[in-house]
Amino acid sequence: MMKLKYIIVIFSLLFSLVLSAEDSGRRDAHLKILDQEIGEMIRLTKNVGKENPVIFVRLMYLLIEKGKLLREKENDKYLKISPKKRSGINKKTFYKKSRRFLVKARKVANFGLKKFSTYSGKGSFYHGISEVYLELGESNKFYTNIKKVFKLSRKGSKTYKRSGIKLGEYFFNKQRYSEALKYYRLGLSGKKNKWWTKDAYRMAWCYLMTNKSDKGLEVMKEVYKLSKKPEFIDNSFRAEKEIAYFYAMAGRFREAIKFYKKTSGNLEDKIVRVSKYLVNKGKHTAAEKILEYGLRNIDDGKKGVALKTNILLIYKKFGKYKKHQKIIVRLFKKFEAGYTDSFQEEVLKNELKEVTGILQKQIFVKNKKKNKNIFRFKMFQVVKYLEMLSKVDPSKKNKYMMLAGETLFSFKLFRKSLSIYKKIILTTEKPKNNKIFKKSLEGYLASLKKVRINKKEKEELNKLGFKSIILVEPKSERSNISHQRLFSIYLKGKRLNECEDVFLSYRANFPDSLKEQEIMLTKMMTFYKKNKNDKELFFWASKIRNKEFQVSERLLKKVRLLFLNLKFSRVEKDAVKGNKLEALKGYLRIYKKSPKDVESKKNSAINASILFYEGHDLRRAYYWMKKSFKFVKRKEVFKFEKVAIQMADSLFERRFFKESSDLYFSIFKKTCFTKSNNKESLLKNASLIYLSEGNHRKVIEALSWAKRCKADGKSSSFIKIELVKYFYENNLFNYLEKYLSKFSKDQEILPSLLFYFEKLSVSFSKIGRFEKSNIVKSKIIKYYKSLTQKNISIPLKSLNSVSKILKRNVEEQVRAFEQVKLRFPERVFNTALETKLKMLDSITSNSISLMKIGSSLGIVSGYHILIKVYKKFIREIERFRPAGKSLEYVDAFRDSMNKLRTPLIKKVSEFEKEARSKILSNNILTEDNYKVLISPKMNLLNLKYYPLRDGILMDRRGRN
Repeated sequence: MMKLKYIIVIFSLLFSLVLSAEDSGRRDAHLKILDQEIGEMIRLTKNVGKENPVIFVRLMYLLIEKGKLLREKENDKYLKISPKKRSGINKKTFYKKSRRFLVKARKVANFGLKKFSTYSGKGSFYHGISEVYLELGESNKFYTNIKKVFKLSRKGSKTYKRSGIKLGEYFFNKQRYSEALKYYRLGLSGKKNKWWTKDAYRMAWCYLMTNKSDKGLEVMKEVYKLSKKPEFIDNSFRAEKEIAYFYAMAGRFREAIKFYKKTSGNLEDKIVRVSKYLVNKGKHTAAEKILEYGLRNIDDGKKGVALKTNILLIYKKFGKYKKHQKIIVRLFKKFEAGYTDSFQEEVLKNELKEVTGILQKQIFVKNKKKNKNIFRFKMFQVVKYLEMLSKVDPSKKNKYMMLAGETLFSFKLFRKSLSIYKKIILTTEKPKNNKIFKKSLEGYLASLKKVRINKKEKEELNKLGFKSIILVEPKSERSNISHQRLFSIYLKGKRLNECEDVFLSYRANFPDSLKEQEIMLTKMMTFYKKNKNDKELFFWASKIRNKEFQVSERLLKKVRLLFLNLKFSRVEKDAVKGNKLEALKGYLRIYKKSPKDVESKKNSAINASILFYEGHDLRRAYYWMKKSFKFVKRKEVFKFEKVAIQMADSLFERRFFKESSDLYFSIFKKTCFTKSNNKESLLKNASLIYLSEGNHRKVIEALSWAKRCKADGKSSSFIKIELVKYFYENNLFNYLEKYLSKFSKDQEILPSLLFYFEKLSVSFSKIGRFEKSNIVKSKIIKYYKSLTQKNISIPLKSLNSVSKILKRNVEEQVRAFEQVKLRFPERVFNTALETKLKMLDSITSNSISLMKIGSSLGIVSGYHILIKVYKKFIREIERFRPAGKSLEYVDAFRDSMNKLRTPLIKKVSEFEKEARSKILSNNILTEDNYKVLISPKMNLLNLKYYPLRDGILMDRRGRN
């Protein structure tokens, strides 16, 4: 709708711009023609027409016409300026162009009067001067000059008539209607021209204003009739409206309607238009009469709605409330039939509101008793209006209905007010925080106290009141009493379902009123017992037994006894007799039929599980034990822990690994916060079976439980190492990286983890992630140093891993050492030799550090590197010959080199002896043993032994 409005506004603006553009174009074209004519007239005045007064008259009128057109143009321009800027404009300067031509015209006229003093048509010059003064706003000078026209012009001439009409307009605008009529009659006598309809319209008004309405009506009819002809200006629309007004002013309403019926168009719209016109003129009685005449003739379907909306305004203004009510009831029927539009509905709503407000002020006064019947009539009118408002404005329906109820209550019409309040209570959608609902409820309760009705009806109405109080103010004192009274009514009527609802509501809203709750419960259970309704009795007994309701210990004991008698008596008889199949069926039946009874479900599930276990049906025994765990509380788990563990062991023995691990873990979780001694073994068993089944996620979950269950001792550490081992063996390196990082915080297992850190480093190297590999290596060295500083023992496996990393570092030093070559000249040789000796010291130091780690790999590798490097260096010195030197120099050089070589050879020999001694004395066995124990001469074929994966090399005595 809004979009449509915007489109209409934009279109109208564009249309007006187009029209103004067209007017502007037409005006400019007219000005061009005028300029040509003015130029031609000026040329004639200088030549042929010097002595011709007609040419000067023509020139004067042309200048006036141009001045008028320029003034129109200036007016358009002026209106486009904002009001703020307009106030600062000098109008004389702004309108100077048009003024210049108007002044020129006046000068031409004055010149003509002087030059042609004997000219018989001098009146034309005075007529022109008067028009100039009229345009310039000098009314006194206009009047002086126009009077001269009548003296100097021939009676009945064109100038004489034109001046008469001009003077008529002058007096009409000054509201001097008698004088205006006199000059209009002079100007409009004789033959009728094109403009007659325009001027005669004003003359008709002059007749009316001088109490000659019949004559005015006659002229106005003539204007309407001639306006239909093409040779006259069409003024029919205005004339049609004024004819009805003239009829109304003459009190001839029937003729006005009759006239409109003859004309084309919508009769109702025309009557409404006239009525509004009359109201604007202050003729309210005439407007009322013509609308009433209209309503007598038009009231079919959609017709007559506009008449009603307009006449209501008049009735309201003059306090005609009886008439107002009759019409508004008729209009309301049109609304109900769907004959009104949104605007008319808004008028209807506003009228109802305003008149209701007026009448309410009138009826709520102190002196009601004096004019009781009048007040009573107005009261019923208010109620009627409020009922109509509730339908016209449905968003505030209950508000109006509540006001109607209050009005009826104030006049002691309690039965009627009760009926209205009841409707509000029953139809309100969201009553909880609704102020109108709350007020209506108070009115309902007050009316209920005052009204006189039979007991049965009052009881039904009381029920609605109690329900509403509970709904709106559930925790109030009134609600407390309402709950109890409503419960009594329902119990009396044997409506136990409603009693239960009331009881549950009371319990929720008054949890501390235990005595009243217990009374309600006892009454309900007594009723069920009397009526032998075991199902409901069992239902409420189970709720009490499960402590869903707080009751006295006395009642609780009674209920427990009742519950057990009802449920387990028959099944237990079967179990005692040894009829285990029937007992099992009974337990399963109890479980199935006790969806909300936790205690029954727990006992029946455990008993069923034990019976299945005894019958060697392990899968079903597992299933029902798992079911029972849903209901077993932690403090009760010790009763069933032993049996459950036996079941899990049996499942493992029968190779039901999935069920076994799940049951171990379930028992572990149940014993979590208890003082059970089986927690660690349960955790270990579950985790190892999970890993064997490839379910590492469950192991991770189990470890997450370990800490909070205070089971993070040796078993937990063992599981962590086994989990890391599982990740390594199954190439799950992402998990390996994550959990190595996580578990490395545990100092107890960190020594064992160093082995897997080294394996992770190797895996990173293999896939080209050298940066990550180096980070892991540096972590290993860091952890190793930290552990050694704290004197924490490290497994041989992990020491070997540390040794491998340090060995690689030493091997890199060896490669750098070998790249430094001995060569002459002497200065270069000395520098290289000095460098190599320093590097040799560093290699020796790092190799000794490698051996100090204490791993077999570190010891053997350290000695092997030292022996190999020293021997290579000795050979390099031996083989080096300085080129281009004399024999004496060479001999001297060799002597000096021998002095260097001798201690190196001695050192190599020491290293070899130490290596053999340590390997043999400590029973060291590594892949590199042969490199140290067997010289190259002894091992010509370079024999090696490679065992199979996870193979064990044993000596003759069978020890590994």
